[in-house]
Amino acid sequence: MSPQLLPEPSHRVRRAGIAVSLLTTLGILAGCSEPITSDPEPSLDNESTTSSEQTEGPSTGADIPTGLEARSFAEGIDDAELLSWVEAAIAEMKDPPTSFLGLIWPIGTQIDDEPDPQLFDGDMFREHTQALTDEDLDATVATFREWQSNLVCAEGMDEREMEDGAKRVGRWITGGADVATAPDPCFKGRSAVYAWPEGVSKTTATEVWFHEAYHGLSNYLIRQCSVAENQPEEKYEGIRWFAEGTAEYFGNYMAAKIEGRDDYVQVILRKAYNDFRGDPGADFNNAYFQAAGIQLMIERGTLDAEEVKNGSYFNDCAYMETFDPGQAEPQYIAENFGQIVESGGSYRFSEEAISG
Repeated sequence: MSPQLLPEPSHRVRRAGIAVSLLTTLGILAGCSEPITSDPEPSLDNESTTSSEQTEGPSTGADIPTGLEARSFAEGIDDAELLSWVEAAIAEMKDPPTSFLGLIWPIGTQIDDEPDPQLFDGDMFREHTQALTDEDLDATVATFREWQSNLVCAEGMDEREMEDGAKRVGRWITGGADVATAPDPCFKGRSAVYAWPEGVSKTTATEVWFHEAYHGLSNYLIRQCSVAENQPEEKYEGIRWFAEGTAEYFGNYMAAKIEGRDDYVQVILRKAYNDFRGDPGADFNNAYFQAAGIQLMIERGTLDAEEVKNGSYFNDCAYMETFDPGQAEPQYIAENFGQIVESGGSYRFSEEAISG
């Protein structure tokens, strides 16, 4: 995202790997979201069943499945355009879910710089002024509620938990929360929802929404792997960098693709370069840095760009060990992500960073 187009406080908290307080509060499905209802996840032993039940497609993407919905209440993005985004994101994936909702609504200006958990039942979002009419406010809340209630997988879910999940999303919408997240009521029913703040560019909104869509389209993230492997989620906290970095990479890639550009790598490196130059002592806990780290791994040959784009790394939990920050390559990336040089407005990693 272009930093100058996104208000600085929200940028720092919401895009910098997502604030630790938010992660702690939400417990997370992926990066910046938490499943809002519970549904038993398939174990890794029956992953082939999960895959076979979904629409088959080539290894570089998948046919568009049925069960896709999109609704935008924000000026500048209509329902048809958002649906095209949903379809474009799904088409990139090797093994997508069968039901997916894209939802965007506008919010006004940020009221203060501090999170307002008292307004959002503990969720660490910031309150913004309301930008929806009463009619659209009700319709936005109803969109998520109705989509969730119509999911095939909802038949075996606890009604109280379903209702709690719908109420939670409703609080975000009615309270003007600066939410960008990926609720997943069940394994095959995923979503990406985004409250588009006033003053944020459409390019930034596109990047943010696709970032969240990638989380929603990733089959096995911290929660799913902790269930599949019968381990506490805390065991996997360190791997969050990989989920955030790949999602940020995907968000920039898809925004460029939608806008007919091919400069997404330059955009990723420019953001990381500018942030790191402004704070040379910054650690790796920043989505811009993590996306640059993903690119550095690609250039070093330790990561495959196409598998990042199609979500293959998240089709099982093997990546948890491979990209654990205790491993040599992730450690190297965390120490060298800032080795970006600029010349004539072009950005690249130093030869030392690539070959080291």
